Amino acid sequence: MKRSWFTGVVVVLLVASLTYSVFLFSHKLQNDQREKALTGERIITSAWDTKLYTEMIIENTRKLLDTNDIGERIAAKQALGYTFGGYAKGAQAFIGAAQDIESRELPGHQRNALTFLSQIELSVRSIGNHDQPLSPQERDYLEGVVALHERLHAEISRFGVTQTTQQESLLVLSELEWVDMAYAMLDIMNEPEEVLFEGVNAEDAEQTESAQ
Repeated sequence: MKRSWFTGVVVVLLVASLTYSVFLFSHKLQNDQREKALTGERIITSAWDTKLYTEMIIENTRKLLDTNDIGERIAAKQALGYTFGGYAKGAQAFIGAAQDIESRELPGHQRNALTFLSQIELSVRSIGNHDQPLSPQERDYLEGVVALHERLHAEISRFGVTQTTQQESLLVLSELEWVDMAYAMLDIMNEPEEVLFEGVNAEDAEQTESAQ
């Protein structure tokens, strides 16, 4: 009789232990799934921000090129400053996420995304701070900025995810076409031998980079 009672207690304890273990395992799976979905969501939103960044750089750099009106020039530069201060971080995050997921050797690359973005920002900020028409050197540089960002825009426009549902967020971690897009963008950022506008201090660009 004692043995029967003891056996029953052991069985109850084993069942309780197994149930608790299943609960913990299920809870861990849910947490892991949630973390993956959040990571995927961040990648999606960074891609959207990257697209907005390229669109706004192209649009407002063209405005800067197309006007000699000081008021319009100031407005274009303010819009560019807003773009650099906000959406540029999305481009940095998008490329950084790709590098975290799949590290690749990049022979010949001399700059990362942050360096490129910081040097473009500082250079554009230094251009047109006068009441005269843009100089030929300033125009050449800005036209180069437009051309580079049109190519960056063409790459990020291939990113077709339009929602941040859990399904889409998880899917982006398994279908890695966007990683190739990010590395293609980084290749474009490394094509120019020099990104800084002539006369812009490289140390100032490094300070801008470290502040981001």
